[in-house]
Amino acid sequence: MKVQALEPGTVVEPQEMTRREEIMQIAASLFVDKGYKATTVRLIADAANVQSGSLYHHFGSKDEIVDELLGKYVRNALLRYEEVIATTDKPEEQVQKLIESAMDAVHSHRAALLLLQQDGRWLAEQPRFSYLNEVGSKIETLWRNTVKSGIDAGVFNPEIDPIVPFYMVRDAVMSAARWFNPQGKWTVTRWTRQCVILILSGLCTPGKVVRG
Repeated sequence: MKVQALEPGTVVEPQEMTRREEIMQIAASLFVDKGYKATTVRLIADAANVQSGSLYHHFGSKDEIVDELLGKYVRNALLRYEEVIATTDKPEEQVQKLIESAMDAVHSHRAALLLLQQDGRWLAEQPRFSYLNEVGSKIETLWRNTVKSGIDAGVFNPEIDPIVPFYMVRDAVMSAARWFNPQGKWTVTRWTRQCVILILSGLCTPGKVVRG
């Protein structure tokens, strides 16, 4: 099949969101604004300008929306972290790429981050969302082992507790999700670079120069 070439200067419009994606986005905003418990199916339907019954054509329940929102974020995060570890065996490069991957969520999964801040602990106690603790534990272990390997190799300061960098990055990501403004002077790239320099400078053994 021959594909017709576009004329020079042709603007290709981005593909429109599906109705399901629109509802997902609306629901995510409500979860962030009102919290999980206060956001009802009726509220989501009203905001999406559909009947409550019509909403069930797209999602079986409110929990299904939350599941897609959070599940996609945490599982994607773990997958990306595992890919980072597989790309290099140098601890300082691994930590830098882990930070960069974590910070990317400020832009790509902001609603999920904000919902986790508000209701993550309660949701993780519910059977349907128990994977939040399971995946979270795997992510913590991956970070801890990465930093420990750097300490064992003499690259990182042995006085550093291997889990502390993870907590610092996690909190930096959560904080940025609240104040980040895509039109502001602090881009995700700039914020990420500052975090890389700050954390690696504290991690690396004295005398090692760190550049983000």
